Amino acid sequence: MTRLGEDFVARVPNAVVNEQYKYYFTPDHWSPDARGRVLDPASYLWNSRIADPTTFTWTDSAWQPPPPRRMVIYQLNVGTFSGLNDPNGPTSFPARFADVAARAAELRALGVNAVLFNPVTSTPSLTYAGYSTLDPWSPEWSYGMPDDFKAVVDALHHEGIAVLCDLVWSHVDPNTALLWNYDGTQAYFETPAAQTPWGPQAAFGRAGVDDYYVDSALHWIEEYHVDGFRMDAAGVMAQDPHAEAGWALMQRFNDEARRRRPGVVTISESFPVQGSVVMPTSLGGAGFTAVYNGNYRWQVLYALPNNLGYSYYGYLPPVLTVWPGLTTGHQALNYIELHDDAWGPAGHRMIFDLAPTPGVVGDTAQARLEVALGVLMLTPGVPAMLMGDEWAETTAWGTTATNRIDWGLRTTNAGFYDYVRELVGLRTRTPALEADSPSVPTHWNYSDGVFGWLRYDDVGRLFLIVANLGDTDFPSYLIGAPHSGA
Repeated sequence: MTRLGEDFVARVPNAVVNEQYKYYFTPDHWSPDARGRVLDPASYLWNSRIADPTTFTWTDSAWQPPPPRRMVIYQLNVGTFSGLNDPNGPTSFPARFADVAARAAELRALGVNAVLFNPVTSTPSLTYAGYSTLDPWSPEWSYGMPDDFKAVVDALHHEGIAVLCDLVWSHVDPNTALLWNYDGTQAYFETPAAQTPWGPQAAFGRAGVDDYYVDSALHWIEEYHVDGFRMDAAGVMAQDPHAEAGWALMQRFNDEARRRRPGVVTISESFPVQGSVVMPTSLGGAGFTAVYNGNYRWQVLYALPNNLGYSYYGYLPPVLTVWPGLTTGHQALNYIELHDDAWGPAGHRMIFDLAPTPGVVGDTAQARLEVALGVLMLTPGVPAMLMGDEWAETTAWGTTATNRIDWGLRTTNAGFYDYVRELVGLRTRTPALEADSPSVPTHWNYSDGVFGWLRYDDVGRLFLIVANLGDTDFPSYLIGAPHSGA
């Protein structure tokens, strides 16, 4: 290759789409294209393949994503989403991008308007669900090719559903990461490398390293039309020795992403909730749209009767208003469970915690889960649910064939599914229930576990929400309302 400024260029006149290639550095050191569009795991030491980014025909030119305050997010893992007792037909395992595209109308019928994908980038093994990445540029080969993921985005957009993708920048697996010893030297890492709980962290603060990661996000915005991102383990992005550099990188990521696509949604997985994470970069903040509200899950779980020994109705009131440290509702991503919470074998679905008898899920556990989902959808914040929650899934989240969600439960638990579908529809159609709309607690019955709160919109439409957290039915119960009428 011939050096041209900071680039190296070679012309291969007869190169064709799908042909394999690598970069040569020394007789003993070859590497795939770190920014390649296709990474082939079936080839020797991960060859890159030529792809043509212009072949896909987009049909979403009129698409406008919902603003964060209106979003109801559905977290989806491609490989385990479809195929088990699936009325849409069987699928291979792992399921593929095309299987998600074929079920976009099912997600619209549920009513969600944003899908948050677990990582769809290349990974050495699906065992870690993409959280052990090879590179942040190419789609995972076992799910499909670049055009296949573009077809997913296009299909979801046609159903009114935004697409959010997982970014894993905070750590790498040195045994498989393309950047590790990339050109025979540690161009992307210090020596010794900074460590996180999951592996080495790239040398944030180096121009080429920061360019690599930020450019990868812009690549997904522009070439794949995605609407936003979740940044995995953002809390360790700015830890020593990269405290300042990591923070600056997150600021640059948020600023450049919004310059390329105004309104892009970025969510930080960081604990605990800190206002600086969602503070504008002009004020020194990291600039994320929203931050994980990990406390929300525990507040709701412990407010309901459960078999963990921590049940107390008084845990509920904090979730009825905007979480402390935040200035508006859409800055909080609220959830009762997402993939980390339900990831077996250590994790499990919340419905098991709500069962009166540990390990035995029945009507009472489902009823308690209905209350938890009701609180999630009807309080301030952006609600996020895990795939399968819509029909009271009991299978642990994971990456093997045994972790596929069971579509048969949509029929078995039809009443539960209808409740969730109507609840989501109420949330997405009612401005007074949006993330940023005011919420005023008005009724506290700590002894019986009955709570009420008001939500309202800018034109005065008022809703009174009442939740009975306990297992006792009240044939008659009086709650004051602010005025007469519907």
